[in-house]
Amino acid sequence: MGMFNGVFFAMFAFDAVWSNLVSSLILNKPVEIYFNGTGLPNPLNLTIAIEQELIVTEFTKAFVSCEIGVQNNGWTMLAFVAGQLPGNLAAGRLVKHLGWPIMYILAFLCNCACLTSMLLFDPVNRGMEFYFLIPVAWGFSDSVWMTQSSAYVGHMFPDEKWPAFVGVRSALYVVWGSLYATTNFICMEGKIYIAFGVMGFALCSFEMFEFLHRKEKKK
Repeated sequence: MGMFNGVFFAMFAFDAVWSNLVSSLILNKPVEIYFNGTGLPNPLNLTIAIEQELIVTEFTKAFVSCEIGVQNNGWTMLAFVAGQLPGNLAAGRLVKHLGWPIMYILAFLCNCACLTSMLLFDPVNRGMEFYFLIPVAWGFSDSVWMTQSSAYVGHMFPDEKWPAFVGVRSALYVVWGSLYATTNFICMEGKIYIAFGVMGFALCSFEMFEFLHRKEKKK
């Protein structure tokens, strides 16, 4: 036990080396590079954090556990992964033909359909398929948000990957922390409407960034 504790805390302490090294390298550069539009795609990462927390935590807690029993949480999450796996494989190929805007719109529409089904949920008239089709569809949309958001940031900021990806991870951790801290104070209906709003805002922010990028390329 003592040996493994030592290994763990050595890794924990070593983390400070990397964090301070990264901060020094980033802060050593001119401040102008951080006002280059890298923040506009961040709402895409907020969407990733919210949609993952919603399906993994809120859906299993409010729908699965309450209606068909906590013993089915594992099966619904398996359905979620069953949607993710083919989605991850397909997203990389589809984006070549459809482009990022269409892929994000399809993911948004898929999420909206699932969120609307949750809002209209009636436990009396719902069959078991509801608790498994929602995670499968959500897994497909999650695969688009997850795989393509990182690819998009890397593609659009080839010379500013450090600040861009630091912003990506920071946004994810801030939102996850905020969501888990406030989850007991917001009703399920409110969380669904928040998800609607964040996803809509993410699409608008993405389109604005695309517009500014195309405008800059024409100059």
